[in-house]
Amino acid sequence: MKARLPLLALVAVTALPQPSQALVINFTQIAGDTLLPAQLTAFGTAAQAWENVLTDPVTVNISIGFRDLGTVPGGIILGGATPTEVYASYSAFRTLMALDATSAADATAVANLPASVPGDTIHLTSANARALGFTTPTVAIDATIEFTSNAAITYQYSRNPDGGVNPGAFDFLGVAGHEIGHALGFISNAGAFVEDTTLDLFRFQGTTRSLATGPAFFSIDGGVTDLAPFSDGITYQTSHWADGTPALMAPALSPGNVQPITPLDLKAMDVIGWDIAAVPEPASFAVLAFGLGILAFIRRPRA
Repeated sequence: MKARLPLLALVAVTALPQPSQALVINFTQIAGDTLLPAQLTAFGTAAQAWENVLTDPVTVNISIGFRDLGTVPGGIILGGATPTEVYASYSAFRTLMALDATSAADATAVANLPASVPGDTIHLTSANARALGFTTPTVAIDATIEFTSNAAITYQYSRNPDGGVNPGAFDFLGVAGHEIGHALGFISNAGAFVEDTTLDLFRFQGTTRSLATGPAFFSIDGGVTDLAPFSDGITYQTSHWADGTPALMAPALSPGNVQPITPLDLKAMDVIGWDIAAVPEPASFAVLAFGLGILAFIRRPRA
């Protein structure tokens, strides 16, 4: 289960004027950690891939570092993201969702939002909240992201000319891109809390929105259309697509493989409040990831 994170009340209920600029992701080192130049460059490349496809005039500040994150049954934890979370009244959130709708997917999602949610409360990452136009209390860091320093893991910090990575190496661009995705709002409270996150509004079991663990799917039209399976919260955290889904926010990555930011990942980001570039640059889809929920986890190949 996900540990409860600090929650900050949102203080605005109307959209703010948005200057003509795109997403900017800044990052700083965690105090006491040492990052190699190749690691810093690779994180910047992963961040730029998101900047290329998300157009909201938002600055996201992330603190990054390396330490041994330990293991879970069947795998080694490669990376973990701890986003700063905030909460808002659901009525204010619905107002901003309607004002922010810019795509056909947005229109469908807004038309099928529930009339109410438990406690009239919605959880968002601070970055997701700003993308929607909320004014929040000052947040110095929108997320902390750490990568494992486990000696058993070999990261590759840049792609080969063919876009792949070497056998036995883990694609650092993918791991970093995945963790940034959590910071931007790809998180779920299913199996942990009774309040929905923005993503949970589109989590269905059958025709019912559900925060229960177990098989669930992504739908933006009230459960009529199953767009992709979510992780069930039993093997992997619910803040992911189901294992095996060919998308950035899937929960596991094997060495030698890469996964791009896919149209599925972008549709999820679109309906939770981000604006998507009309024609994403091809290079953006070269950033892939793996991970286990808010504490992302990547597994080695099964025997």
